[in-house]
Amino acid sequence: VLSSSDRDEGLLALRQRLGLALKLAGLGGTQGSFTPHMTLLWADRMVAEAPILPVCWTAREFALVLSPVGQARHITLGRWRLV
Repeated sequence: VLSSSDRDEGLLALRQRLGLALKLAGLGGTQGSFTPHMTLLWADRMVAEAPILPVCWTAREFALVLSPVGQARHITLGRWRLV
């Protein structure tokens, strides 16, 4: 898992706004803690934690993905271009 110890205020604001929009749409909003991360590998063993140089990229698209618990599949519900 690739994650950061830095607090990203923009990302936290995006999550808060998405949670409010979900709640207003009757979908329950966001729940629980939030740890921004990217899964790089699934393995049957632990991999030692190691620091890396910062990684940056520009997001041009946003996707809403359903990940049913306990199933190894992802369902894309929608995609939106970011401007």
